[in-house]
Amino acid sequence: MSLIMSVAIGSGWTGMAGGKTRRRTRLPTLYAMTPKSRRTHLRHVPAERRTARFRCVIAVAEPGGREAVVAGTVEGVILDAPRGTRGFGYDPLFFYPPLGRSFAELSDTEKAAVSHRGHALRAARRLLCECYTAQPDV
Repeated sequence: MSLIMSVAIGSGWTGMAGGKTRRRTRLPTLYAMTPKSRRTHLRHVPAERRTARFRCVIAVAEPGGREAVVAGTVEGVILDAPRGTRGFGYDPLFFYPPLGRSFAELSDTEKAAVSHRGHALRAARRLLCECYTAQPDV
């Protein structure tokens, strides 16, 4: 049996476009803004409304037509200024309240345990283990 895997990964802030969406629509993203313009843009937004969500979706399609989709999400808050030196993209601006740190302040192991990609990959692994075996095609 052969599998075709398609992975779609996207992220965005509440009310803001994700990076790829921005390139297509020319909408502003917090990551593309300078620190000064980001502070200006968020100045009147109360902390409780600076919510953010990362989402990762993984689709698995078998040539015979069987398809499955799994997703992972993680909720957080947008920081006023970047914190931490690890990770990439929005990680320095994404504060994860349960651990009290930004994603850029987490170790790789901590981030993998709580991130949207980690959740989606674990769900995809469970799906593949449940649905597909190492048995050869007959």
